[in-house]
Amino acid sequence: MKHLTRRLIVLVIVIFFVSIFLIISSYFLIINSFKSNLINYEEKYFLNQKREEVKDELQTVKNAIYSIINISYDNLNLVFKDILYRAIKEYKNSNKSESFLKEHFDPSHFFFAIISKNYNFPKNLKIIDEGKRKFGILNGKKYFLVYEKIDKNKIFAIAIKNNEIERLYLKEIKKILDEFNKNRVEYIAMGKITTFNPKDGNFGKIIYMPPSLRKYIGKVLNYNKKDIKGKEYRKVYFDAFKSGKDEVFESYYFKNPKTLKYEKKYSYVSIIRPYNYTLVKGFYESEIKSLYEKIIDKYKKEVRKVLGLLLIVSALILIFGIFLMFKLSNDIIKKINIDYESLKNELFKRFYYDDLTGVFNRNKLLEDIDKFSSLILVDIYDFSALNEIYGFEVGDKILKYFANKLKNCFENVYRIGSDEFAIGFSNVNLEDEINKIFSCYFKIDDIKIDIEIGASNIKPLLQTSEIAQKEAQKNNQKYVIYDKLMYKTQKERLEKIALLKEIYQNDGIIPYYQCIVDKNANIVKYEALMRLTNNDKIYTPFEFIDLLKETNLYYLFSKRMIEKVFDDVRSNKIDKVSINLSFEDIINKNMRSFILSYEEKILKKVTFEILESEEIKDYTIVSKFLTQLKNKGSKIAIDDFGSGYSNLVEILKIKPDFIKIDGSLIKNLNDEKYFKFVKLIEEFCEEFNISSVAEFVENEEIFYILKKINIDYFQGYYFCKPSPLS
Repeated sequence: MKHLTRRLIVLVIVIFFVSIFLIISSYFLIINSFKSNLINYEEKYFLNQKREEVKDELQTVKNAIYSIINISYDNLNLVFKDILYRAIKEYKNSNKSESFLKEHFDPSHFFFAIISKNYNFPKNLKIIDEGKRKFGILNGKKYFLVYEKIDKNKIFAIAIKNNEIERLYLKEIKKILDEFNKNRVEYIAMGKITTFNPKDGNFGKIIYMPPSLRKYIGKVLNYNKKDIKGKEYRKVYFDAFKSGKDEVFESYYFKNPKTLKYEKKYSYVSIIRPYNYTLVKGFYESEIKSLYEKIIDKYKKEVRKVLGLLLIVSALILIFGIFLMFKLSNDIIKKINIDYESLKNELFKRFYYDDLTGVFNRNKLLEDIDKFSSLILVDIYDFSALNEIYGFEVGDKILKYFANKLKNCFENVYRIGSDEFAIGFSNVNLEDEINKIFSCYFKIDDIKIDIEIGASNIKPLLQTSEIAQKEAQKNNQKYVIYDKLMYKTQKERLEKIALLKEIYQNDGIIPYYQCIVDKNANIVKYEALMRLTNNDKIYTPFEFIDLLKETNLYYLFSKRMIEKVFDDVRSNKIDKVSINLSFEDIINKNMRSFILSYEEKILKKVTFEILESEEIKDYTIVSKFLTQLKNKGSKIAIDDFGSGYSNLVEILKIKPDFIKIDGSLIKNLNDEKYFKFVKLIEEFCEEFNISSVAEFVENEEIFYILKKINIDYFQGYYFCKPSPLS
């Protein structure tokens, strides 16, 4: 009996370990099967997603480069015209235009000529007219050409070598690439195709690499070079560009600098014509694999939980004996298969469907988007406020209700953000579909749901629809459909941002000063007003103020302006001065620290003017800061008083030294109600021992009336216009 029992125990142990082996094998079978399916899927989804991402990034940089090139030529034409007119004037006055040009130009880069004999240009000078731009070919060299008549039978022409112009805007292009590549592992490099008919295979060279790879700049590009598999990968895109294509996506084997191993690399190459610059950005196969390996790791844990449970169940079953083990083994195998299928289905459900609403998610939209010709994005207006008021449970209920309403009306519905949905279409009228959405009455539990819509039928659909939606939110419109005008607006916005950055880098922020006088028209101090300059053109900040605040450049411009005014005060170029401070300046901790860091002898000479027309959201911060300034000897003025809804109690708490009456009131002083209002402000100032200042004093009549009602100080064109210190 003992012998039999021992044999049974051994048999049970053997069967137990066999069962463990089978369960562990099942684990690897599930994981390998899932991994195999995902690897096959990777070519279809992950690679395409990465390729489109790189393509969009290259196009963004490419657009920026075209803007730089066009701006460079247009600005250069203006500068040359100005110099040409000055040279002509010099020539007519003293016939010394040649010496004038030698003083302004390096002769190795420029040429000039006085062309006569009925305007016939020299035979060896070939003129190329491209509308706004004119070029000349002289002795095999290309010049940017500007010319003008100087009398009845002469033309005056000056020019710069074309490669010198290229050197100017290449500098700006490299700045753009440096900014883009900052803190990025996957960088953009730039080359230049110097010939499409190479004799020795050398068709170009590398002209830009990120700072860490500068040693490769100048390296010759040869299309005969092969990778380790023998593929002439450079010849692929060289031949494509030569045949007229502008973009090439190709793969080849290259050494990965991270792993130091040769592996498959995918690169997107794009050409900028007619300058034949090539932009290149690539990524390695290992980067794609890392995306789906993360998913595998995530679901390995879930599989382990299921199989751990199976181990416990199998151990209990084995205790009851061999018979039950054999009987239940088939059920266990079936359960493994069921769990495998369930796990696989769950994986794809989580990858493609939104857990809360049950509609498709962003991953599914990115896979499906190429089959759509139009896309509509629907955003629930102020959804965060609904969550705050009613709670997250009600918020989730709203999202489910909203998704179901859309799903009942449309086939392809996706939830792509917390409160944002997308609807894909093929060959529809967008206006009709948008009206169809608005015709639905979205209301749940007496809560009315408002929406904002951005739509597009211009690819890339998702990006252009998002731009349209932002425009709708920005302008408080129910919906916006993306169009070419919007693209033009975006482009102009980028050009303005580039201009502002150029102004800041070139120190084009200049203080202008306008005098403030007393009742005897004696100047008592000046107000500092910001002006911006670029290429001899002067701008007021009001042309760019919204863009400055939107792009976070406002602090830099305001700080530079204050620095320059304080420098003028420190060097005794100006004695007493007023400076404008906005609410944005005051709530900025860095700006407050910067101003208070100056010594008292400077701050005592400064009056800080606070705009009353701005909405002051936190009087506590404002009052504390202004008190600190007053303790250091500064004066405080309330600017544009009467233009907004004044909080007189808070203003009195600030204890201003001056109140500046808004110019709109002064301009209409002949109107009795405006006259009485100005007089009322003066009486208010007198009651609380505050000095009054009238702006926009344009003539003697206004000056006389204001003196008569006892205004203390005056400012306007009648006394002086804003001018630079010089």
